[in-house]
Amino acid sequence: MRIKKVVLSFLFLILSVSLWSQEKIKNVIVMIPDGCSISLVSLSRYYEQWRTGDPNFSLAIDPYFCGLVRSTCSNAPIGDSAPTGSCYFNGQPAQKGNIGIYPQKTDQDLYEIDSSRAYFPLATLMEVAKLEGKSTGIVATSQFTHATPASTSAHYYDRNAEEIIAKQMVYNHIDVVLAGGTKYLQPHIEYLTSRGYDIIRTKEELYQTQSPKYWGVFDSINMPCFIDQKDGEFPSLAEMTQKAIETLSQNDQGFFLMVEGSLIDWAMHNLDAKTGILEFLEFDKAVDVAIQFAIADQHTLVVIVPDHGTSGISIGGKNTNSGYAKKSLDQFFQPFEEQDHALTKKDTLLRAKLELTSLISFTTFGHTGEDLLLAIYHPNQKAAMGHCRNYEITEYIVKELGWNQLLNKTTESIYKPHYQVYNHLTPTIYDQDLLSPTLTYKDKRNQITYYGNTNYAIKNGEIIEFESVIIYIDKIKTFFIPNRRQM
Repeated sequence: MRIKKVVLSFLFLILSVSLWSQEKIKNVIVMIPDGCSISLVSLSRYYEQWRTGDPNFSLAIDPYFCGLVRSTCSNAPIGDSAPTGSCYFNGQPAQKGNIGIYPQKTDQDLYEIDSSRAYFPLATLMEVAKLEGKSTGIVATSQFTHATPASTSAHYYDRNAEEIIAKQMVYNHIDVVLAGGTKYLQPHIEYLTSRGYDIIRTKEELYQTQSPKYWGVFDSINMPCFIDQKDGEFPSLAEMTQKAIETLSQNDQGFFLMVEGSLIDWAMHNLDAKTGILEFLEFDKAVDVAIQFAIADQHTLVVIVPDHGTSGISIGGKNTNSGYAKKSLDQFFQPFEEQDHALTKKDTLLRAKLELTSLISFTTFGHTGEDLLLAIYHPNQKAAMGHCRNYEITEYIVKELGWNQLLNKTTESIYKPHYQVYNHLTPTIYDQDLLSPTLTYKDKRNQITYYGNTNYAIKNGEIIEFESVIIYIDKIKTFFIPNRRQM
């Protein structure tokens, strides 16, 4: 009888360990189709059905839809990529233009806002992942300094300050970055190569690199839209996602990867339905890459969610006011046959012809505030369900990683206001150059200078490196200093 109990206990232990192992999330991939409304998803699915002739065509994302997300600014229902993207990574709705910081309080806030924390940097999921020993990566088709990629690892009140954002991202020591933005990376190439990073500029170099750390920048600003690319000159979003996963997954501690289909939003701002559809379909191929990896790995969470809608694109418009129930797929998509490039301002005749024949309409050049799609792959089918607010996406990821209060604790640890660290000394702040501001403390025996937008200080001639970046916010004349040094 006793032997039987021992055997049963042993089997129970094995089963428990096995179940725990299956459920433990080690890797997270957050995928953002920027500016993508559900209408664009529907149009993309219909377009491929029409193009392929397959009545049963489905998208890679289709089996994983699980809910809706309300994504807003802190004080307005229509979101901007900077605060809405930031919210997914730090859990705090913020104002237009904000990258990774706490918002100011206004008289029209949609959430409770603490006025004493205005402009304070907020640690991101990617920064926590790095401090927890995970590898980190960014894949995008815009420049890496654009709002969504920046929101993973930079902190500033103005999304357009891309030189400052670039410097912060470089010194935040992300392992893999694949995007556009040679213009913004150029000043930092020497520093990155000195730290063991490969600098990649072509598709061939991307395939060849075996380095665990690299920056791939494939155009001066954003990469070209898919419709404008010729002969596979540039790596696709799916190819970049595949390469990033292959590299990051070599870390036994896991990884955190953000993938953005950036140019969906740009096409929608341009009221260019065909380009937007093709950009979403390219994003969907990247979704397939991520989910196939996650299915095989069984320790990877994939979260797919836009940051906002753009353009109010709709299936139907003024040309479907009558006879809408008789319009064929041919009538929807045949007008696209004349378009072989992303529309520009010079395409006035083509735009006029498309508007005359198109059954697809737009309501605005700008963003829209409708609820957004949510799709999740979880190895144990523990997806967030129903209607969520944007900050609840962060809470869900934190819970699945088992991080509990780690996000808030990290903010308190790595972004302390300088006056709380050295409250007995008077600082000297140099901020005439906001790209390279400095904070200096000096007494009779010691002098230390912190260099803003980097990860280092110099104390009595010795360089001290930190595990996170030093942030300076000139609006409140405050440096935010990390207290964790690199080992």
